[in-house]
Amino acid sequence: MGCRILHDRENNIAALYCSTTDVAFGPVFYDEGGKDADERAEAFLRWLPDDPRRYDESELQSRYSAWLAQEAEQELRENPPSCPGCGEPIGTCDDDCPSKVKQP
Repeated sequence: MGCRILHDRENNIAALYCSTTDVAFGPVFYDEGGKDADERAEAFLRWLPDDPRRYDESELQSRYSAWLAQEAEQELRENPPSCPGCGEPIGTCDDDCPSKVKQP
């Protein structure tokens, strides 16, 4: 028995539950960033250092917020925003970029 994932594929959401007590707890996961809700819940469980049932609700929410921030940072590293002038990642375009050329 342990922490499991409930996954509603019709509504694209997932949640954690304790298979010992049959009680759901913690955050709700949604499809995002090319990952389905189930994959995101699994990633969160792998990221946590301990069984999520060991945390009280506020600590679990705090850790979930930290995980979301880390996930957003990773997404930016992997997919940086593009320059509207040349299409290269922002900050890497050269002097010939239309966005850098000053109009008279």
